[in-house]
Amino acid sequence: MTYILNGFSQEGEYRVFSFEGIDSERVRTTFLVRIHLALSRQYGIRIQDLPLLCKGVLERSGEEPASPTTTFTEREMDEYAKVAAARVAATQRTGPRKPAGANLGAAWRTPPQGE
Repeated sequence: MTYILNGFSQEGEYRVFSFEGIDSERVRTTFLVRIHLALSRQYGIRIQDLPLLCKGVLERSGEEPASPTTTFTEREMDEYAKVAAARVAATQRTGPRKPAGANLGAAWRTPPQGE
């Protein structure tokens, strides 16, 4: 099943993303994924990431989701936040920079021998 984002709407504290699912026989079905905005901010999830995360919920649900309306749960937000934090920590593990040597750039600054 392929999912295409159609848009979103706001229902109180929830942002509702509308997707169109297209199966192998080209049958189109509408799916809605709700996400609680206050919780997403609490877990540090950027608003730009929400459509892709909601699409992931649909893709993980198998060939065809059981219900046309689903909610991105707090447990899933927590898992996403942990993975994102681990990714950030991995990029910050690089060691300190080495100090520049005294003859840095000397190869191109000194005139060639014999002149």
